[in-house]
Amino acid sequence: MNRRMYVFLMLALFLLAGAVAAQEASTTIYAHLTQDFDILDPHVTNTTLGYQLAITFYDRLVAMDDDGNIIPSLATSWEGSGADALTLTLNPDAVCADGTPLNAEAVANSLSRMGANDTGAPFVYRTLGGAAGATEERYSVSHDNDAGSVTITMHEPFGALLVGLAMPWASIICPAGIDNPDLLIEGPQGSGPYALAESVRGDRYVAQARPEYTWGARGTTTADEGFPQTLVYQVVDNETTAANLFLAGELNIVTVSGADFDRVAAAETFAVNGYSFGAQWLQVNKDEGLIGTDPAIRQAIFKAVSRAEYLDVGFGGRGLFTNTFVSPLALCYDEGLDAVYDEAAGFDPDAARQILADAGYATGADGKLADADGNPVVLRLVDYGRAGAEAAELLILSLEDVGFTVEPHIVEFGGYLERLLRTGEWDVSILGVNPPVPLPSAMVGYFSGGGAINTASTANATFDAEFAQANVTAGDESCMHWSNAMRALLEDLEFKPLFSEERTYFGQGVEFTLFNNYTGTWDPITTRIVGE
Repeated sequence: MNRRMYVFLMLALFLLAGAVAAQEASTTIYAHLTQDFDILDPHVTNTTLGYQLAITFYDRLVAMDDDGNIIPSLATSWEGSGADALTLTLNPDAVCADGTPLNAEAVANSLSRMGANDTGAPFVYRTLGGAAGATEERYSVSHDNDAGSVTITMHEPFGALLVGLAMPWASIICPAGIDNPDLLIEGPQGSGPYALAESVRGDRYVAQARPEYTWGARGTTTADEGFPQTLVYQVVDNETTAANLFLAGELNIVTVSGADFDRVAAAETFAVNGYSFGAQWLQVNKDEGLIGTDPAIRQAIFKAVSRAEYLDVGFGGRGLFTNTFVSPLALCYDEGLDAVYDEAAGFDPDAARQILADAGYATGADGKLADADGNPVVLRLVDYGRAGAEAAELLILSLEDVGFTVEPHIVEFGGYLERLLRTGEWDVSILGVNPPVPLPSAMVGYFSGGGAINTASTANATFDAEFAQANVTAGDESCMHWSNAMRALLEDLEFKPLFSEERTYFGQGVEFTLFNNYTGTWDPITTRIVGE
């Protein structure tokens, strides 16, 4: 071979290798996870990060389009009102990632397991009604393998059943996961568009598109033009680091807030934003024996904190003030409760000091409160830094300003969940909840029942009675009961609503929509790689 031919051949091989590398790179995207997930069991996960992974590896019976309409997914059609009974006909092509056919029996077993008392699914009441806690008494599931259909029969009407089946916690788990739930802790057992190819806890999760996947919502297949063939979730808990990686071209999808938001937004990349269907609120632990059982303490805490300052410092002012636990954009939101909110929890430090004095708490020369025995009034504040160090400092200074002694516990996200959901070692915290559905019923478990997510140990008989009526009625009558339920929480000083956060996802080299218009997750099904 002469030198000229050799150089030509080497050049051709080089160009071919570059083309292959470019092709491979063009089918891979990198996405930001703000924290690590808790568990890959879609029925059991407690977090929106768990939801993001669930919608990557699992399917649901139905989906929601960009206008909020229910559309087919695993179910190609359905009959029934949904409030009492629903029969769904399944797509016969669906296959689990391990090759197991997803027949009607398998789907029925997953639906039964979703609400089984032993499963302990924290959010399944959003699909089946009631509050958090026991759910298997609320429904039954039957199947017909020959007809390829499953039937859900409600023992008590619940009008949001069909909407609830589109939610992440209603994902269908394949037989291997039903038979051995331990597999679900860190590995998916689903029929979704991706399979887990690599998992490095706390660092990255590599999802590989399944070439046989042809049954996605909206007729999606993984062979569609621009569909990412490899999706790498990168855990980056520092938002500044995430912003830097995005601006350097090392992340395709990112969500950030604060000062990082402004500099990422200035890059004028693709962006999708919206407001949470839920809210953030200030809560006080009412466990027996804790100081939060005193209504005067709770009201003083609420009146000591300015939601406007907290929103500005922690989230750059991007949010909507709310008088309850859902966004003003949610169904049955009642602006008439603004006055009740102001009276119960509106910002007024002077009123906070007077409330404490009237309740018998003395203020010493150092400005610190003491109880009747002369002991300082100590509040254990737990925070994981979601809103930043300055926002946590604002909370501390606001509480100290009215005389409380604050013991801050600024911990990582896992430690925050451990205290709130398990040990109960806290007095004051901010809880942000962003349900994937704009229904007040999605939030009931945080204020009722014995489930772990009722973190502040709220037990309000009026709230329980009113939301129960709201769940089984419709229209204006249902909204009237929701308004009564929300009023009861405000008047009994159960929490201080703050705001519904605005969240933006930025993309470069990709376009996508939010999953179910829900600001907690972006949708892998709608994600497409686009040219420069």
